[in-house]
This record gives sequence, structure tokens and C-alpha cells, in this order.
Amino acid sequence: MKQFIHLGMPKALSSLLQADYFSKHPDIHFLGVGTDTLVDYLCPEINRLFDSLIPFANFDYYEQNKSHGIQALHEHLRSAMMKSKGAFGVSSEWLGFNFTPEMVDPELKIKRLADCFDEDVQIIFIVREQMSLIRSLWGELIKVGMKLNFSEYLYYLWHFQDRNHLLELCYDLHIERLSRYFNINNIHIIKLEDYRDSSNILIKNDNRIAIFDRMSEILGVSLFEPQQTNHINPSLSKAAVFEKQILNNTMQHDFGRTHFEPSNIHRARMQLKSISNSSQKDFFSDVKIKRKSIREANELAVTGDTSGDPFSAPICLTKELENFFKFSNDATNNILGWKLY
Repeated sequence: MKQFIHLGMPKALSSLLQADYFSKHPDIHFLGVGTDTLVDYLCPEINRLFDSLIPFANFDYYEQNKSHGIQALHEHLRSAMMKSKGAFGVSSEWLGFNFTPEMVDPELKIKRLADCFDEDVQIIFIVREQMSLIRSLWGELIKVGMKLNFSEYLYYLWHFQDRNHLLELCYDLHIERLSRYFNINNIHIIKLEDYRDSSNILIKNDNRIAIFDRMSEILGVSLFEPQQTNHINPSLSKAAVFEKQILNNTMQHDFGRTHFEPSNIHRARMQLKSISNSSQKDFFSDVKIKRKSIREANELAVTGDTSGDPFSAPICLTKELENFFKFSNDATNNILGWKLY
């Protein structure tokens, strides 16, 4: 039985794989995320391990609390072996990318994953051309409450790269980090553009979804395709993104809140419940505000002025980023021995 970790980059098919492949393939014992809803794991201990302890906990708290989650993981592993499953693993963008400054250093996250899996685990890492990813990521961050317009976001990425996620878009650094803890021969770097075309349509081979077949090949399980696939977590239109960014200044939620009220707090509900009786806390209050503001943004996108370009930014700034990524991509190509970008 092969073990795997899918370290999804944002906006790179993660939700699709979680909802329609990993969680539905009969030969995969899937820990999560995406076992029921898009934010669920198989049990509270696994939820807390992968959504709170590994990506967020400081060193002392992690060391004091990791044992319950790792024990639950090993119990699921034994169950998968008894059921003769072909693959066993986890999938989460949060494990491969730091969405917020609250998260621990990427090196520490990978080191903690090595506490849970042995060095022969299959690492699945789907990447995307960086400038395209940044545009899509900004739209997603706007969707979950960020107030910065696109130009401000690029300014933040470039000028505060000592504390933000810009360097996590350097794939050579990811590969070097992963190879310090896992077998480099089991690190699978997959280019999104090979599996989805410029119109965001999934590429098919012989009328089969190519990315699903690639996953089956890596995991050594049977070919599998669900009866239907859903468009999971669709992006907002340009006009809706424009309106949502304005609304985020008055309808604050998630990434629009201060450091003292964690963003995406519903993802930490098991952690909070483990500490005290938090039944009076509405863990999904931010989600409700987000959904309400998205509805309003979509309505305004239809009735308002749609002539503006929400992705406008100074050319000099985009050039700086393009040159930065070219240097990183050249290093990545040298590591891989083939051209990624």
C-alpha cells in the first residue's frame, strides 16, 4: 500500500481532487481534507492534526499535543491495511502553502509531516505558472475577505517577502525542502497546464480526465472516474472580484480581520473544542458573512459599471516579479532535468 501527501498549491485543482478523486476512489483510504464537506477529515483528531497543529502550533504546543493525532493516523493506517486498500494519505493546500502570516515556517510544516509519514511516502505537488497563480490567488483572497486591491497585493508580495508567501512560489525551494525529509525519487512535480487548458477545461485522454489517471498511476491504484465531476470552488468573475474587494472594507471576515481573531476560524473548530466548551461560538460566522458578501458582489457585478480592470498594476512591479520567477524557474529546471516553466 502506498502512502501519499498531496501538497496542493492554491488554485491548482486541489478541491477537485479532494472532492471527486481522493474521497471517492474505493481503493484509497483518504484522511481528508474533503471526506464529507470541503473542510472535513475522517475524525476530530486527524482534523486537529492537519488543520491546526501542523500548520499553526508553536513548537511547545505541537510537541505537547501531537501524540493524539499521530496515534489516530496510525490507527487509520492499520485499518487501511486490514481492508487491503491500495493507497493511504492526506491532501491539503494548507500543508503546502502559507496563506496567512499566522502559519508556521514551511520548513517546520514539512518536518512535522515527516513525523506522520515515512520517507518513502509519495509527495504529489501540483504547480502553476506563478503570475497566473498570483492573479487567481488574489481573487481567492478577495473572496475570503482580504481588503488589498491587486496593485497593493503585488506591492505587499514584493516589498515584504521576508514575511509573506512570495518565496513559496519558488518551486526550487519547495523541492529542496521536501528532499531533506523525503525520498526525492517519490516527489512528483505536476504542471497544472498539462492537465487544464487555457479555458480552464480539464484535459481528457481517450475521454478520461487526465489528472485522475495521473493520480492513479502515482498511487498504484485502479483507474477511476466518478460519474460526474463538480466545479468545486469556482472563481469569481472580474466584475464580482472588483465589487467584492470594495465590500470587504465594510463586511469584514476571514482575511479582513485582525491577527487576534484568526481567519478561517471554522477550520480550527476541533482545536478550540479540545481546549474548552466553545459551543456558544459560531464557528461559521465568517463563512456566512463571506457567502452574503459574495452574493452581493455577484449582484453588483451585473448591475454596476464593469469597465474597470481589477487586475491593473504598475508594469515595473509585474516585471520585477516576472524576473524573480524566471531566476527561480531556471533553478527548478536544473533540479528536475526538464523544463517546467
